Amino acid sequence: MYILFNKTLQIALLLVIACLWGCSVSDESSEESNDAGTGLDAGNADSDAGPDAGDGDDAGANHDAGPEYDPCWSVMDASFPDNIELTSIWGSSLDNVFSAGGWSVDENHNVINKGAVFFFDGNSWKKMSLPENVSFLRAINGKRWNSVYAAGNDSVVLQYNGERWSSMELMPNEFDINDLWINNELNVYAAGTSLGMYGNVFHFNESEWKSILGLDGIGLTGIWGRSQKDIFVSGVGSNYQSSESYLMHFNGIEWSEINLDFDISSCFDVWGNSTQDVFLTCAGLSENLFLFHLHNSSWQMVMQQESIPAGGAFITGSDGYDVFFWGRYYDFNENSFIPGPLYHFDGDAWSKMNIPETWIIMGLWAASEGEAFGVGYDSEDEKARIFRYSCGQ
Repeated sequence: MYILFNKTLQIALLLVIACLWGCSVSDESSEESNDAGTGLDAGNADSDAGPDAGDGDDAGANHDAGPEYDPCWSVMDASFPDNIELTSIWGSSLDNVFSAGGWSVDENHNVINKGAVFFFDGNSWKKMSLPENVSFLRAINGKRWNSVYAAGNDSVVLQYNGERWSSMELMPNEFDINDLWINNELNVYAAGTSLGMYGNVFHFNESEWKSILGLDGIGLTGIWGRSQKDIFVSGVGSNYQSSESYLMHFNGIEWSEINLDFDISSCFDVWGNSTQDVFLTCAGLSENLFLFHLHNSSWQMVMQQESIPAGGAFITGSDGYDVFFWGRYYDFNENSFIPGPLYHFDGDAWSKMNIPETWIIMGLWAASEGEAFGVGYDSEDEKARIFRYSCGQ
């Protein structure tokens, strides 16, 4: 059973808290290519992998997507250990790509909490060495090949300097970090949520973490900014029938609520290309899924679906002409995800991408127009996969 300690499952759980009880990401990335240093374990991705690593047979076999599917999408040839869950992905170039996740269960489905990071050098995926006792990782993001951050359960935040991963100063450990936005090496922002449904944004300013936003009853799931004076945060509410604001904006001095003029119950994710080109995914009180777009200082609804992916809906891109929007459903009876839609925006129109119905995409990094990497698994065998989109212009 594929049980996740990641951003998506927490969103599902937060929605069920709301109903019953119980989501990138990526910034602009430098195209600078360089060797990722020496922070790699020897061998392939499944080497020294952790609980019941197994032999990883066929965990990432290069399965043909089939002629009826988009030929630009494929599964990368990589072998990952049993029970590994990949939740987030980011890169600085096509040959410097990082994926984070870990183990939430062992081979006997006992709950554990162990993080992992894998690195792609343009040829193969390898497991990286991490500090001891790293909790499950939900998010990974960076600015350059030698300035990468990963975060997750128990407020764990790791920093990679091109040679090795190290643990940063811890925040209050009752928070799980769902998303990261990196302004620069000295200014890192993390959005997280405690089990008591208290959302918080933490800011690392050169030497220490400080809380700069706290919201009671709202779990913070997404964060994106253009500068330290222009930051957006999205959240999932504990009261599903409330029309409170779940989108906040920081202007460098204070936070303000943004009213979308729709009956919104929760917002899953936020990403932008510029100050006036921002996308937001939200759930409505009418149990519809909305995609909003900020353009010329006005928020407009650009897409609506009649059912809400309880596993969340997410947005990322490489620029305003290359944006991906996807979601997943969550079956609480089966404790598993059900594939949701994947859309692409080319600057003019949204189009649905035809991918195999067994692919569960947990995270996606848009490298450039025509190039993207996704992480997740195949529901047929519940083994980790790296999905590759390559459709050069």
